[in-house]
Amino acid sequence: MHKTFDGRRFTSLFFAALFTALSANAQSSGATIDSLASDLAALTARVAKLEGQIVAADLVGTYAIHGIQVELSGSGNSAQVSSYVYVGTAVLAADGTASLTSVPPSGNTLSIGSSSSVSPFMGSGGGTGTTTWTYADGTVTVQGGAPPLAVAAGGRILIGSSANNSDGTNVLLIFTRLQ
Repeated sequence: MHKTFDGRRFTSLFFAALFTALSANAQSSGATIDSLASDLAALTARVAKLEGQIVAADLVGTYAIHGIQVELSGSGNSAQVSSYVYVGTAVLAADGTASLTSVPPSGNTLSIGSSSSVSPFMGSGGGTGTTTWTYADGTVTVQGGAPPLAVAAGGRILIGSSANNSDGTNVLLIFTRLQ
């Protein structure tokens, strides 16, 4: 007996095979509605932190400290301008304590008078110490004389500056998150 080509049977088998292949492929796909929802929630939380919606616990960690200070002084016919930098680390702990480590400042002093000169800055400082810190309204306050630190980039950068007109001192501090 001679068999003839049955187009309907071929079409049915073709679509059955195609459906099986597509169904198997869809089940092995990595992304699901639940995983996409979870990823979106995590991304939303990260963006909220970058936009400043953080709490003190988000600031706990180790920061590199970089500072620039300029001092102006003078009386009579002489004046001095000192500029220097200092570096160190700060560790902000969850219990509100902070440990600070720094090297002595390095820079120069320009003495202006009858015999002007530039000499290495002779400052004191450096070493380690502990203090306390608090966070409120986008600002970190460190006890002990540091200027208030504005919180930026979700707590990855802390920036503070001050100008003291009574002693001619200007300070810029930048803390960058290490861990």
